[in-house]
Amino acid sequence: MNIKIDQRRCGAGKTTSTLYQHIDRCIALNQPTLIVVPSIKLQGQYQQRYPDLIVVNSENTPESSVNKAIIQLMMYARPLICITHQSFLLLQDVEQKHQYVLIIDESLDNLYVKLAVPTYHNNGLVKVFWENHFSLISTPEFDYALANPTVSGNKLSYSNSDFAVVEVVNSSEDEICVNSRQYQQMTSKNYTWYISPDDYKTMQTGRADYFTLFGIVKAQVMLGWQSILIAAAAFEFTKMSHWLALQELPTQTLDGCQFTGHSNTVTIHYADISLWSLSKQRSQKDYVDSYEQQTDAYINNIIQHQHFIALRNKNKAKCISSASHEHVVGHNVHGLNDPKFASCAHVVIQSALNLDKQFEAFLRARFISAIPELMQEDCIAQMHCVNLFYQVIMRSSLRNGGGCDVFVMDRRVARLLLTYFPQANLVAIPMTSPQSLLNQTNAKKAAKQSKWQQQLTELLDKQTRRALTDAERGKLHRLRKKLGITVRTSS
Repeated sequence: MNIKIDQRRCGAGKTTSTLYQHIDRCIALNQPTLIVVPSIKLQGQYQQRYPDLIVVNSENTPESSVNKAIIQLMMYARPLICITHQSFLLLQDVEQKHQYVLIIDESLDNLYVKLAVPTYHNNGLVKVFWENHFSLISTPEFDYALANPTVSGNKLSYSNSDFAVVEVVNSSEDEICVNSRQYQQMTSKNYTWYISPDDYKTMQTGRADYFTLFGIVKAQVMLGWQSILIAAAAFEFTKMSHWLALQELPTQTLDGCQFTGHSNTVTIHYADISLWSLSKQRSQKDYVDSYEQQTDAYINNIIQHQHFIALRNKNKAKCISSASHEHVVGHNVHGLNDPKFASCAHVVIQSALNLDKQFEAFLRARFISAIPELMQEDCIAQMHCVNLFYQVIMRSSLRNGGGCDVFVMDRRVARLLLTYFPQANLVAIPMTSPQSLLNQTNAKKAAKQSKWQQQLTELLDKQTRRALTDAERGKLHRLRKKLGITVRTSS
């Protein structure tokens, strides 16, 4: 079974000319159809067009019962059902799926995930270690890494690069645990979960509050349907495209539905650093703060008091002076076609979605056998974050054929956006580099040290010729303290 794809660019009419027409044909043929969309907001748009559509989500059904409600509807062969991406990835295998046409609006996102799992949970009576819920499917490499930690001082360190498969046994009766979306995800048979020796040891001993699990969705979620149609802009650059290749599930782009880059007038302004990441923000805070001040000043100068779209990290405060004119969006913008966005000719992306090194290494190790081009470092970055940035940018005036100024936080994002806007102009934001800032700081510090040393020398010279005044003795004490000079007094 080939999975049919419409991957025309944003604003090309995929929803109306492909999805709606396909749904209309299914209705005319009395063909049961399951529609999968990225958000509850988008479910509402579909329900406006199709009043008989049955919508299931966490707003109209208890969180722990969503899966059961969808299965029940399919068992009764309800003709038109709409669920979210999140619910679809947790949907248990159901025999009736072979009767249904599957339509997916936008590519599935959480096909691989990283979970920070509490080492223990409190069921109200006792603390239960997760080890009691785990079944480990080990490998020789994993066992060797677990048995041969490295020793640093009094601390044992275990490998973070060898992984074993774990199955999470759904045996908890704790209501808080069972109703948790994370627990549902961990116990879902749709995911294969992996753990490193280091995290396995943490889970066993409780030496830290959290351990990490990595998960990849199994192919079974896409198998057994009568047919599958996906509409997603630039699908070939998405996580789902690479995941389908990994699972050896063939796809076919519909005639005339290939992705082509935009020819609009786009200027991409980028901070002239190689990579913007949360780890860099933590480890080089002083210099990153300076970067942000410089980019904010540059953006303010261009935007002035015009309306703009803003995407930020949760920890990034509003630093743009015209913040009252901003329209903030989250990391799921599918279906946001409000005219207030389309009137914006500026998009500010101050977000870091770069994977940490362990997660990127994990993905590379799994995808590389099926997709050799992932040897290129940029490919994972493109499917993980840049495709999202493209979606955010296309909420702007570009959707109506206008031009746009886009502001991003590093060179890599700017370069990868050329995939979507091949004729864009790249403009580096004038900035002082961290090394230059460090050199300037050191030079200022050295100048101060030299000045203090000179003043100290002059005071000590005076002291050899006469008694110092109270003010001079106070100054001498302060200078010695600044220069870190300790004077021992005889007892």
